[in-house]
Amino acid sequence: MKILFDYQIFLLQKYGGISSYYLKLISELIKQEHNTKIITPLYISNVLNKLKNKNIVIGKKINKIPRFTTKIITRFNDLFFEYYIQKFKPQIVHYTYYNKIFNFSNTKKIITVYDLIHEKLYNKKNVKKKSLNIADHAICISKNTQNELIDHYKIKKNKTSVIYLASKFEYNKDDLPINKYDPYLLFVGERFGYKNFENFIKSISRSRLLKNKIKIICFGTFPFTDKELALFKSEKINLENINFMTGDDNLLKDLYLNSTALIYPSLYEGFGLPIIEAMSLGCPVACSNTSSMTEVGGDAVNYFNPNDIDNMTSSIEEVVFSTEKRNILIEKGFLQNKKFSWNRCAIETLKAYNSVF
Repeated sequence: MKILFDYQIFLLQKYGGISSYYLKLISELIKQEHNTKIITPLYISNVLNKLKNKNIVIGKKINKIPRFTTKIITRFNDLFFEYYIQKFKPQIVHYTYYNKIFNFSNTKKIITVYDLIHEKLYNKKNVKKKSLNIADHAICISKNTQNELIDHYKIKKNKTSVIYLASKFEYNKDDLPINKYDPYLLFVGERFGYKNFENFIKSISRSRLLKNKIKIICFGTFPFTDKELALFKSEKINLENINFMTGDDNLLKDLYLNSTALIYPSLYEGFGLPIIEAMSLGCPVACSNTSSMTEVGGDAVNYFNPNDIDNMTSSIEEVVFSTEKRNILIEKGFLQNKKFSWNRCAIETLKAYNSVF
């Protein structure tokens, strides 16, 4: 099958879970000998460098988007992408984001819907409507996202499918914790708004044991802001006990392996990749009981109400101070992780492609 992926997410993200999803999916499609290309004339993504076959990517990496040039670069990418669709004549065009879908009649158009964050939290009620009307099929990364999509946009269920993501990490018997860090809780990803970082910090502050006996490592893209530093001060969090780290997947894997637990207090997620990444590496998880997170975590997670700080504190304390609880979560986490694989993701994606013919 001839399959094209567009440039959108690779121009938006240098790193990120969505970009990693496409890297893994495309790698699996190539293994199955499908003629696959990524048409991204100009892009900033560092993820594409990990593709073993560099001929898959048609485009040039730039370090950053110069100021005031976003519209120009986007228009250039659009023109080149239109040209390549007509030249390559793919059977499937898989769009990586919802900003634009070209309505060529001789190709089938697929879009992946990750969540309805813009609709639910930012009052952008119809932000995906135009793309969904043009697309032949919408892949949803959780049943929760599928249900919300059908309810919000009134799409027929047979025009959608649920295809789960998976961890980019694999646990090997040689992957043993090396104890080079003091005991710490791990927070992965962005920290703004619905990620609920402020309530997480407050939950630690309310526990004398947590505040004094365990550190926090935040892995992400951006260092702590002045507002966050002020939050630490107001909650009496010792700055020596909370650290920001950034780096590649090797560092992130190391942090999962050595962490006492991953804490994931988000108010809303379309999937929640850090949950499955942590479980795949034997890292216990305490996370919110909202949206897709219970679907992904199953019975392998210690859940809490993300709006109830005391409940969050109790859940974290249980994971931190009960060796028995941690061991149970680790064992269940490995079992839960087996439900998700990139090979299965690719097989189900091909089924979705074939359903539109």
